[in-house]
Amino acid sequence: MGAGAVEATLPLAGVRAVEFAGGIAAAYCGKLLSDAGADVVQVETDATAMVRERTPLWHYLDEGKRSVAAVDDPELIARLLGWADVAVGAVRPDGTLPGGTDLAKIRAQHPRCVVVSISPFGTTGPWAGLPGNDFTLQAWGGSSGRRGDSESGPLAVGGDTTDWASGVVAAVGALGVLLAAADSGRGDHVDVSMLEVATLVFNSFMAVADQLAPEPVPPGPPRLYTELPSVIRTSDGWVGFATNSAPQFRAFAEMVGRPEWADHPEYSRADRRGLHAAELGPEIDAWARTRTTAEIAAEAMRRKIPVAPVGNGRDTPEFDHMKARGSFVRHPGLGFLRPVVPYRIAGLPPRPPREAPERGSNTEEFRAELGSDESTAGSGDTGGSDLGGGDPGGSAAPLPLGGLRVFDFTSYWAGPCVTQILAWLGADVVKLESTQRPDGTRLSSAYATSGDRPWERAPLFHSVNTGKRGITLDLTRPAGVSLARRLLERCDIFIENYSPRVVERFGLLPDPGERPDLIVARMPAWGLSGPWRDQPGFAQNMEQAAGLAYITGHPDGRPMVPRGVCDPLGGLHAAFAVLAAIRLRRATGVGLRIEAPLVDAALSVTAEQVVDWSARGVLAERRGNRSASAAPQGAYRCGGDGGYLALSVEDDEQWRQLVGLLGHPEWAAPEELAYARARHQAHDRLDGWLGTVLADRDRAGTVDALLRAGVPAAEVVPAERSHDNPQLVAREFFQPVDHDVAGRLALPLFPARWANGDAPRHRRPAPKLGEHNGDVFGDLLGLTAAELAELEEAGVIGTRPVGG
Repeated sequence: MGAGAVEATLPLAGVRAVEFAGGIAAAYCGKLLSDAGADVVQVETDATAMVRERTPLWHYLDEGKRSVAAVDDPELIARLLGWADVAVGAVRPDGTLPGGTDLAKIRAQHPRCVVVSISPFGTTGPWAGLPGNDFTLQAWGGSSGRRGDSESGPLAVGGDTTDWASGVVAAVGALGVLLAAADSGRGDHVDVSMLEVATLVFNSFMAVADQLAPEPVPPGPPRLYTELPSVIRTSDGWVGFATNSAPQFRAFAEMVGRPEWADHPEYSRADRRGLHAAELGPEIDAWARTRTTAEIAAEAMRRKIPVAPVGNGRDTPEFDHMKARGSFVRHPGLGFLRPVVPYRIAGLPPRPPREAPERGSNTEEFRAELGSDESTAGSGDTGGSDLGGGDPGGSAAPLPLGGLRVFDFTSYWAGPCVTQILAWLGADVVKLESTQRPDGTRLSSAYATSGDRPWERAPLFHSVNTGKRGITLDLTRPAGVSLARRLLERCDIFIENYSPRVVERFGLLPDPGERPDLIVARMPAWGLSGPWRDQPGFAQNMEQAAGLAYITGHPDGRPMVPRGVCDPLGGLHAAFAVLAAIRLRRATGVGLRIEAPLVDAALSVTAEQVVDWSARGVLAERRGNRSASAAPQGAYRCGGDGGYLALSVEDDEQWRQLVGLLGHPEWAAPEELAYARARHQAHDRLDGWLGTVLADRDRAGTVDALLRAGVPAAEVVPAERSHDNPQLVAREFFQPVDHDVAGRLALPLFPARWANGDAPRHRRPAPKLGEHNGDVFGDLLGLTAAELAELEEAGVIGTRPVGG
């Protein structure tokens, strides 16, 4: 199949997007749209230098886009917006997109266009327009407050993860509204808040855990925590583990020769084990030092313990699994390695590799293509792809996925994240569990001391399963499999995230010829091919293998996992692929079969490591809380309660503002400190001075003053208290939901707001185990009350875990 033929069959073929260049988040959103077949045009501005200074990364992010230099040509920008279905860009403090394009003006003049804005705090609320970056937003969102130790303090995740996550959130939001616009003929404003993104992907369920805990976390400084077992030094490198379930930790304890650990009431609990690192850590380290990474990984895989070698920009592409799957390809022009698209479509090759455009290289082409008739400039009527009819003057937009039914065969975090997004957008999601094996989060994160039915009080389950109907079926029984197949016949989409052999053993999926309209999304941790195909894997293992753990930690310490970020990142990437497939099915009637492994999403958001190593021989290393683009940057004790202030000085003007707010201390007087290079070189001394001068200041007042002066700063918030943030409260990011057993819970939403539409909202609480057996098997499939009673008596369906 030729390049043109491939592009014509991609799910977003025919979609037109304008990207206001300037930053990772907007560029990654544009890349995802482009890789799925959209025609993406960058409007180049001075802010483009933010990305283009990192030249190899820019070539990766902007492959295949077109470029228009139109910052000084508002008429051409207006025509581009009239041509486009989607416009995306990072919002400046004054509320405009790069180049000065006003959001409200776009909405008024181009009502068909889906406008996606990305900003630190969103465009509404008391903090709208204030500065923030990945480092300070992690502090606000509770990420840094979960990681580190009492000696070195809170620690942020490396790698600009909030920016990458905001890019995929923007892409998902764009497609959600684009699907609605196909019916209404009207676009909307998708207002992405990077604070909400950071809160969701790093920490969302910890705030819910605090609401369900028998003893909520009291106000005060963050409780720093180290996961165990996690990354361990071997005789020749590093190896990483994730023992989230009791059987997995038992297998690990037996492997290291300490089987009694599995029966210890504290060691056996994943949420308590890290508190005993002083007792367990030295023994684990001693065991690992005499073995190679390959030896340990092989033994752990044999025992079905989730494990991964710890990768980085140099080593990850060399892993046998990545090579076997073709996880990296060469850039067509410069030859460096970069990851493939983070999902694969059966029977369809990925979009052919393409080079990035030269700045402004398509400007004259677009002038000619869009014409120069001033009578249509800015009218929103210069083209655009066929989004359908509808009335642009209507009130609330319809839910874009209304009428679609989803067979949700997912567990834990990443898979349920996808189906929750589909439920937010209006789909009828039917979640399948069994009484023999409920969703793993019901038991692993439940509070057993919190009254009757503890499996209904699991914070992670509540966080990612709202809006769904819940059923149970024992798929080891013929009657269970038969009912599951009957249900699937009534569904439009099937999503699962188990290891490949699970679905294949039950034989649930029909052949493509039987259901050509069925959209299938499979999300095994390591993918459907490669030597690690059948191995269990959690988000921590993806963070270890892809390099995110390698660049998180202190230079002289061990790598540290972010603790789960790759689950929601994997879910968001899979949701993007599913929404793109829905668009294609609406046009053609044909469903796609999608493979969206956790590992491929992790490789995409850590792409810069591989790109920089293969292009320039630069290996990203751990920096603690420091950054190549900000100095000083760190978490400093501030106030009298032991809490911390996160500070990030990104440019010389911010340094001048900081020095002024601190009263022009003598140590800040040397003229050379006015320049970033000198501040980087003096970082150790600056940390010491700042630690002293900030220690006795009022933390909240100092942070507020810094923000109002344009300096990114934050309080380092305990993960459990992130829902108290006034900006999140103002934007209603945590929505109250009433549950029959758990009571009223404030649960996180999608990290963006629609200006006019009704999505996303929690429309029903997370289902109780088997709560909707009667609705689904009776009302939908036609079983009688007697048949349902017989199935329950036989244990095929039920509402309590076996042994519960």
